Amino acid sequence: MLCSVVIPMYNVERFIVRCLDSVYSQGLSHNEFEVILVNDGSTDNSVAVAELHLKDKNNCKIISQRNKGLGGARNTGILAARGRYILFLDADDKILPSAIKSVLDVAEQNSLEILEFSAIGVDINDNSVYRVQNTTYSSVVDGISYYNSIRYLHSACNKLYLRDFLMKNNLFFLEQIFIEDFEFNTRTFSLAKRVLATDSLVCAFLQTDNSITRTTDKDRKRKMISDILLVLKETLNTQRRMISNASTNQFFEERKAFLVATMFFQLVKIRASFVEVRALKKQLEKEGLFYVNYRIYDYRKNLFRLFVLKHIWLYRFIKPCFSLS
Repeated sequence: MLCSVVIPMYNVERFIVRCLDSVYSQGLSHNEFEVILVNDGSTDNSVAVAELHLKDKNNCKIISQRNKGLGGARNTGILAARGRYILFLDADDKILPSAIKSVLDVAEQNSLEILEFSAIGVDINDNSVYRVQNTTYSSVVDGISYYNSIRYLHSACNKLYLRDFLMKNNLFFLEQIFIEDFEFNTRTFSLAKRVLATDSLVCAFLQTDNSITRTTDKDRKRKMISDILLVLKETLNTQRRMISNASTNQFFEERKAFLVATMFFQLVKIRASFVEVRALKKQLEKEGLFYVNYRIYDYRKNLFRLFVLKHIWLYRFIKPCFSLS
């Protein structure tokens, strides 16, 4: 079996049929792939809708569990998977028609541990709102060198992962947190030896106002900040387990600086007081985690690092008028 498509389900009855139809429109025979739906404590009719739609399919399974969040659902999928490669697909997203076979062939032919592919973001009417695309021009590189030169998305959903690579290195998601993809990919790319990027367009990601990056819910934003701090500490622990060299240091220092900038971005979005911003800065400094001296590849966050985080008093002036989307 070439591929296991792991799809977490949590109250997605509105989208799951579209998602499943996209998986079964790939031109693959049913013995070449499987679909693993992980019902993560849904309270709507997601399971019933999926069961009815899959009643004539023999290469799918539905696993129900108490709610463990996106990371926990994916972990269940990893453990249940039998395919050589794993593709994580969110239930409101879709694979474009006949897109997966070519990237699976590339992964197989090059004995890859991770293959990253192109994706588009779409609105509820399937209009494209962004596209990410890059390539290593068929060259296979190690994960750290790859990240230091090629950057696609922090998402786990525009990648194929070799299942044996994940299992051998005990690579699972942190559970019940936001930004779990970033932390997961920090570990996977730091350990991978065979990575390739292709500009083949494979997936469409639905963009909604309820996602954690777009929501205005202050409680969710504050949890996001708390989770980023946890991921920052985990990233530092991962770095300490690695052999130090210039390439490895570049990889980890950029990721730590990105996380710190993202924490303060969230404070701007909820219009936090200067007292709260200064308190977070002091906390990070006390714990040796205020990483603001390394360039961030994200242009906006690098400017934010240079002009605000290194001169925190400027926050007083940007809070009333500075909008970060």
